Amino acid sequence: MPDPLTVAVHDIDQGIYRNSPSWPAGVVQTSSGAPMPGGYWASGQAYILNSTASLDYLRRNWENLGSLPLRAVYCDTTTAVPFYESYAPGNEQT
Repeated sequence: MPDPLTVAVHDIDQGIYRNSPSWPAGVVQTSSGAPMPGGYWASGQAYILNSTASLDYLRRNWENLGSLPLRAVYCDTTTAVPFYESYAPGNEQT
């Protein structure tokens, strides 16, 4: 039976925060080399992930979510963010 206090997790597959252990892997970089900001939320400034990194993180997260006593998963921004050009060396995206 799920933990009575764990209701859901919020999985953001198109964005990342600086306090993430995965930062800055996969972050879209602008032509100046700066990380591309997304929305600013209660957690702080979010940054946009490139689509390849988003899929990699989604696969990783789904594998790990199976071990948690969850009742729901809110998959946020999975298809809401458009593709962006990225100048990240080795992860260029047009």
